Amino acid sequence: MMKRAMIAMLSMMLLAAMTACSYFLPAEKKTKAPPLMESEEVVMPSVTIRRGDLVILHDMDAFFVPEPTMLFSAELERSGVVSEIYFSVGEEVSEGDLVVELDSDLARDRIMAQEINYKKARLSYEENQVLFEAGKIDRYALEFSRLALESAENYLQDLKDDLENHYVYAPADGVIVNLYCSVGLNASGKVFDVSDIDSGILDVPIPTNVDNLTPAEMALMEKEVGDPMRVIFGGREYEAELLRDIGAYYMEFGFDPAFSHTHIKIHGVPDGIRFNKTVTLRNIIAEAIDAIVIPASAVYSAGLAPYTYILSGKDVEKRYLELGINDGFFYEVISGLEEGERILKVK
Repeated sequence: MMKRAMIAMLSMMLLAAMTACSYFLPAEKKTKAPPLMESEEVVMPSVTIRRGDLVILHDMDAFFVPEPTMLFSAELERSGVVSEIYFSVGEEVSEGDLVVELDSDLARDRIMAQEINYKKARLSYEENQVLFEAGKIDRYALEFSRLALESAENYLQDLKDDLENHYVYAPADGVIVNLYCSVGLNASGKVFDVSDIDSGILDVPIPTNVDNLTPAEMALMEKEVGDPMRVIFGGREYEAELLRDIGAYYMEFGFDPAFSHTHIKIHGVPDGIRFNKTVTLRNIIAEAIDAIVIPASAVYSAGLAPYTYILSGKDVEKRYLELGINDGFFYEVISGLEEGERILKVK
């Protein structure tokens, strides 16, 4: 009995002690607030206005070809099968270079046979001269042998001339620009063209199907004869101009069902260029040189009144602009901004 009473008393004392401890604990944990700090100044991203060049252009391929009025054509005097072609399109030739040869085996065989006949005729004439001087033949027999020798010599020369007709030589210094024959095939008439190496134009073939034209091709078609252009070759830029538009080409050279042609004249043929080489034709659509230029992302539009934001210290000013050309990335500013001002930079 006494043991149970002591256990009960100890339990009551433990409960009282726990209750007393909870009385002195705070109801919730409290933290001390940090001291108030002044907010940092907001810096707005900006860009300083500078002058620069804005050029809107289209680049396209063009082909360096002979000026059509500077062609020299070589023709065969006779028809025959081509056995050799010694130069290809684009290679330089000098006047008199052998370019095309017809099969001449039969002609050479005839020459060899006639050379034998000529030697026989000459020996016969020489023998008749001796016999005539000895009084063994009359002058008639001597004259007959002389005519036979002359005939044999003339026929041999005719055969040699015919052999020469199997060869076609370059009619002038220049470059082979067209070949109209192939080895193993019969050829006649004109067989190749040579162009003066110091003259040439750029040919730009534009598909006649206007529905598939590129922006560069469309821009070129809007150019007029005499309009300036630029040519890039070998890392250098050359001045050029439109020599023949589509209409002028049609009037001079006729209709091409596949392409409409435009001809560009280079002012000074580039060193090292060869015919049929590809160059870059640069068509300048518009340009603003030493102009105030700003990013397109900094231009806003309120109806037909474009504007931007000028930063002056902590102030922001809305400024209306008069704009010029643009390439989709930058605008030319005609009025409304001054060099050195800062505009809000839009990322």
